[in-house]
Amino acid sequence: ASALLAVGFIMLTPKMIAKVAIFFLSICICSLSNSGAEYYFYTDTPEQYPEGPHFSAYFYLTVRSFVRSTCLFVGMWAFNKYLRNCKYKVAYLIGIGTTMVVRFTRLLIFSRLNIQMGLPDDVFCLILDALGAMFGELIMLPNQILMSHLCPKGLESTMFACMAGAFTMGGQVGTFLGAYLLKRLGVEPQGAIGESRQFDNLWIAELISAVACIPPLIMMLSILPDKTPSERIILEDDSTNELSEEEETTEEDAEAQVGADSTGNGVDDAEPEPVDEEDVTETTYGGMGMKKRKFGK
Repeated sequence: ASALLAVGFIMLTPKMIAKVAIFFLSICICSLSNSGAEYYFYTDTPEQYPEGPHFSAYFYLTVRSFVRSTCLFVGMWAFNKYLRNCKYKVAYLIGIGTTMVVRFTRLLIFSRLNIQMGLPDDVFCLILDALGAMFGELIMLPNQILMSHLCPKGLESTMFACMAGAFTMGGQVGTFLGAYLLKRLGVEPQGAIGESRQFDNLWIAELISAVACIPPLIMMLSILPDKTPSERIILEDDSTNELSEEEETTEEDAEAQVGADSTGNGVDDAEPEPVDEEDVTETTYGGMGMKKRKFGK
């Protein structure tokens, strides 16, 4: 399905839009999800997983979600402060690169090395959640800005729907690949008593998920335009996308000339005949310089 979607973009959309859509698709596909196993890893009781963090459902669902949501605003601020004038390639390099570093750091908690290093599970987990949300926003904001710059005039809804479809399809494929990877590694917890061995290879799944961030970094070198988010992007095969500066100047001069002609049209150099002011009624129409005169008997 993802391949068909990519082929559809190539055949039916301008070249630049197709390349960027495939790039978005690859980012989502390479974001392999381990959420199914993570839930049991964090919330299993001491009877189910004696070595686990043993988080409560409130902490796992509410506290972590609150921290991630708050740090999204920090990511927005950081992008607007430091990356708004950077080129797209630099912004994505920082966003994807830092996200990959966070995923590598998560290996410590899945291998339980953080306990040996004296890092509490709850504090370490919240720090990783905060950094992951913030750095993830450094990827999403360039996505939205790039999509808006590539949108052809009059096709805003269609463009948004196509890109949303690419994100959704890529996310679903990434989730499926993550689940398949867990199954192949034998990571299939079910909340049963004494299922510690189910998490032995969870760190391997996280390692592969971190390495999977590399292909989008390679793809962006040849796909992304060499521009900053504040610069316009003119599509190669869309002649109606933008006017050049010369064309805009010519258009402004033409409009000024038309305005001057309409204001001075029909004016005679000769002096008009004197008219009694009491017998004249004047009406001005919309600032166009036209007057209606009504003479007395």
